[in-house]
Amino acid sequence: MAKQRKGRPQRSGGAQRSGGAQRGPAAQRGAPASPRPPRPAPAEREQAKAERARRVAEREDAKRRAAVRAKRQRTLRVGAVIVVIGAVLAVLVGREVLHRRSVDRIIAASAEEAKEAGCSAIDNPGNAGRKHIERGEVADGYTSEPPTSGPHFTTTAGEGVSENAVEAQLLIHNLEHGGVVVHHKDLPEAELTALKDQIENGPEKVLLVPNADLSSPGVAYTAWRRLQTCESYDQEVLSTFLKLYLDPGAKDSSAPEKGRSV
Repeated sequence: MAKQRKGRPQRSGGAQRSGGAQRGPAAQRGAPASPRPPRPAPAEREQAKAERARRVAEREDAKRRAAVRAKRQRTLRVGAVIVVIGAVLAVLVGREVLHRRSVDRIIAASAEEAKEAGCSAIDNPGNAGRKHIERGEVADGYTSEPPTSGPHFTTTAGEGVSENAVEAQLLIHNLEHGGVVVHHKDLPEAELTALKDQIENGPEKVLLVPNADLSSPGVAYTAWRRLQTCESYDQEVLSTFLKLYLDPGAKDSSAPEKGRSV
């Protein structure tokens, strides 16, 4: 009978590992977890909190300063625009003032002659429009007599001296082009001769016409929306009217189609 060897008892097949040593509980759970980092000390937490607050305050301050700069820039832009507008207005007003002074000086130069000729001040009748009409259409709405604006024919009346009356609707077209029309009624022969001579030897775009519809004997000088009546003719008064309102070179013409012939 063979002797049994002393030592570790043999394990049964069920208890025997088929691939090596048996794993323990620690091996089944895996490697041990890393230790948690230590919590910051209270002083460090306060320091971090203060740092975050400082950064927030810096961002808010930057926003506030940016808003202040933007507002200042807007104010400067608005101020610059106001200055430019003010300068433009000052120039325009200054030009208008100088223009009116120039016109007043021209009128004043013949004021004595106008007074002696029994002339009215130069009137500025209301605007009656510029409508073109055909013969036979109703023409009304005029704001003065003779009319200085309003419905008129598509053709003009020409220039020079007319021995016959001319339809107002032709004459108005002359005025629209910057011309001047002189109406006369029952002038003394000497005055009429002198007036015709001034027209015939004067600038273009001036027309002299007889007009029996004038309210009284004398002359009526007409331009676009300008009218002056006189009891008698005076060369200086007519020259002043032409200087102010005859195109080209008019000092105060409001004719809408200056530059065109009559």
